[in-house]
Amino acid sequence: MGTQKQWELLNPKTADGDALAVLTIDLDAKSGSLRYLQRNVPLTAFMQTGSGKFQGKFDLGRFQGSLTGQIQSDGSLDVEFVGAWKGKLRGRAVQSGGPGSPVPGAPPPLKVNPIRVGRSFIGFLATPRNTRGEIARGTLHLWSGEEAKQEALVAIRKNPPGWMMGNINGEPTPGHAQAKVLFASAKARAIESARARGVTLTAGKELAQEEFEAIWGRASGDLVYRATLSGMPVHSHGRPGPMSIQSRYELPGLHIGGTVSGGLMIGSGLYTTLSAADDQDRPLLAAGKALTGTAETTGGICYLSGALAEMPEAMALGSGLARVGGGAGTVFVSTYSLVGDVQAGRTEDAVADSMGVTSGALLLIAPFTGPAAPIVAAVAFALMAAQLTYQLGKRLDPGVRGAPAPAQQREWWQARPEDFLNLQGFLQPGARKRYVQDDLNIFPFGGR
Repeated sequence: MGTQKQWELLNPKTADGDALAVLTIDLDAKSGSLRYLQRNVPLTAFMQTGSGKFQGKFDLGRFQGSLTGQIQSDGSLDVEFVGAWKGKLRGRAVQSGGPGSPVPGAPPPLKVNPIRVGRSFIGFLATPRNTRGEIARGTLHLWSGEEAKQEALVAIRKNPPGWMMGNINGEPTPGHAQAKVLFASAKARAIESARARGVTLTAGKELAQEEFEAIWGRASGDLVYRATLSGMPVHSHGRPGPMSIQSRYELPGLHIGGTVSGGLMIGSGLYTTLSAADDQDRPLLAAGKALTGTAETTGGICYLSGALAEMPEAMALGSGLARVGGGAGTVFVSTYSLVGDVQAGRTEDAVADSMGVTSGALLLIAPFTGPAAPIVAAVAFALMAAQLTYQLGKRLDPGVRGAPAPAQQREWWQARPEDFLNLQGFLQPGARKRYVQDDLNIFPFGGR
């Protein structure tokens, strides 16, 4: 056993260089093995090709390939790995000249769903408010005709919360208040003009249809559009005629806004679901992403379909499902990342992921906080935006992505510690890369 040699393949991310794997070679027996994560894998097709030289094949399941090595006189190892990794690796490139020093590489992946942040931002800005600044909550009720208006008021009382253009907590929206002033002024001018001509106007028909629509139509349509952008259900009352404000302005606003809002919910859910494919080696995280992303996508489909079919129940179901899926997804992914940050001692990342956990929880509870809902929603969005800003900053920061490395220094890929050996050669099937002692911190077993 005198010719048996062992080498540690160290992890430069840790101060003490924890061993990621141990390579054992016995030249007399012409055998070797690679131990990784408590698993000892023999080198097959092992052969000695010269003094101190050897080669062999290995099979670690997700990575299969071969290695060729040359034992140096000082006991260090010159080794080359060739193989294919079955799956995707994430990480960043670092200089071999100093563990952890940056060189150009792929930016770290986003832990935040940017579509969800964008949808929250749009919804926050679009949420209708009354003249006192209080936000609308619940279902927006549309009506055409006095009978339908009374029906809408009854529905609001029986199924709170709910609101109308002229009544959010007893106060109108700014658009309604302005339109009411313009309408009264235009009506007074029309009556005065008719009196001067000796003409009596029919009550309720003092203005021409074009002028009436110019005052009420755009304000009403814009309000419905904003309500749907914020994810609210909309209930149409009465049987609006083809020339009514509801038919010409409000329902088109419902259809367009509902399509945009539902589409963003679907896009956010798909983003989360598809990102699960990058985490096949972390089944718990992948399953959580797939489950919450599917819920958010399903909610978006329900909301969009309900808006087009003018079904407030479907819109309410879809909005709630998307909110639960999005909030739960944010909490789950951020919590998973937070645990890893704490274990690895990444303080700044841990703070950012704590923001994600908090924002997701606030999204889930916001509808149940009553009058405080707008404040809760604002805080949730602010935390979500801060987390995304931090993640984007990491992607743009030269200290993370790296500055150009000196020509004499080699590069290798620093992936997650659990990924085998952190080798750049694993990134692409069939990729080749030569590694010498400094590149991989390979030292004789037992110390440097």
